[in-house]
Amino acid sequence: MSNRKKEESQAVKVARKILEANNINFGKWRQDVIQKRKFEYFENMGAKWEAEVFEEECYKFIVLEFDKKLG
Repeated sequence: MSNRKKEESQAVKVARKILEANNINFGKWRQDVIQKRKFEYFENMGAKWEAEVFEEECYKFIVLEFDKKLG
């Protein structure tokens, strides 16, 4: 892998300039945008993901209960 820093796209360069001109911290703005998108992504996965996680936890619970009973 290269240790060279990846070149910023034109869109990022322009956004940075606009934000800085408006006294908005680019790094903080970037983190807020990324965090919001992550949340939206997981929120949209919502029901399916929750069902899968719940089913997996049920299997774990059943195995633990059987293990307790069978000792």
